[in-house]
Amino acid sequence: MKVVWKGFFEGDTGYIVATRQYVAATELAGLKTSIMPLQPLQANNPLNKYIMPIERDDLVILHQIPTVSPREQAYFTVTEFDIPPHEWWIPLSQSKLILTQSKFCRESFSKIPGIDKNKIKIVNFVVPQSLSPKGDTIRDTLIYNKPMNDYACVFGSIFEWVSRKKPELMWQAFTEEFDKNEDVLFLNKMSIPQGFRSWKKQFNKYQQADPRILLVNKHLDDIGTFYRSLDGYVSPTAGEGWGATLIEAMACGTPTIGSNHGGNLDYMNNKNSWLVDTGPWEYIGNDPTNKLWMVHDYQRWKLPEVASIRKAMREIYELKQEGRVSPRVIEGLKVKEQFSIDKVALQLSRAINT
Repeated sequence: MKVVWKGFFEGDTGYIVATRQYVAATELAGLKTSIMPLQPLQANNPLNKYIMPIERDDLVILHQIPTVSPREQAYFTVTEFDIPPHEWWIPLSQSKLILTQSKFCRESFSKIPGIDKNKIKIVNFVVPQSLSPKGDTIRDTLIYNKPMNDYACVFGSIFEWVSRKKPELMWQAFTEEFDKNEDVLFLNKMSIPQGFRSWKKQFNKYQQADPRILLVNKHLDDIGTFYRSLDGYVSPTAGEGWGATLIEAMACGTPTIGSNHGGNLDYMNNKNSWLVDTGPWEYIGNDPTNKLWMVHDYQRWKLPEVASIRKAMREIYELKQEGRVSPRVIEGLKVKEQFSIDKVALQLSRAINT
């Protein structure tokens, strides 16, 4: 039997990077490994060697949302809300195996009526070993004619601007907490869903209110360069299936702020990061980006509280002024070993063979 990963393999989005990591973990686990690309690979892509004919007893795992291919044997997917979309229910119920990254996701999938909960297995995200506190930064970049390194504190975030990310709440917290005379910055490295045409108008509104909120367009081959350039990483959202950027920032030794809700609680706690309070479950309502990601008004999330974000950012600012490294940062570095490819390969082997 081969384990066949079906999905997208070229690009640098979270899903695609994770798919490549799971291929490597499968091979490391000693399982015969193959891939089924949903788009043709470049001729020089080393993953081409994994393309093989599919045999009857192979286990094909779609690493994408179920509606991409609704009749698969197995799915590896995540959800960020209290329940998955209704259109996922039949494909997931009829599959042999569901792999997902966190306890939060497993609980959400378990709410599908009639689902066999025993077939839902957790296989965590692989933290890239290339991420480290040591390495290049962009701290010498000039911003308003002054190097980043000369600012009192630099915060930042990486995100795709979908509704649950709620960047407006962290920008609001930043502007309210730091007086205009405080020498701070907030750098944003973001991608925009196709069809979300009003994003620039919305971002400009916040930037005009506070010019210290900036967009970073520079391409970085090593995303760790961005994390290492920050004094604080900020990404408290209304829901995460895992939260890749949060754990990546921690692995780079950057003080990290996330919500006290969601899949990120599999690795974040008050000893290794800054968790902000969230409100009660509430229906998400209408949002311009809902349709772009099949988010529905019957799903619920928990919104991060602005006052709690402000408090966390101020604590990190004060640490920078005092020149202290928090014990939380030292503890946070352990995620790299806790979620190494070796550990995930073992999880994967157990999930497939039991």
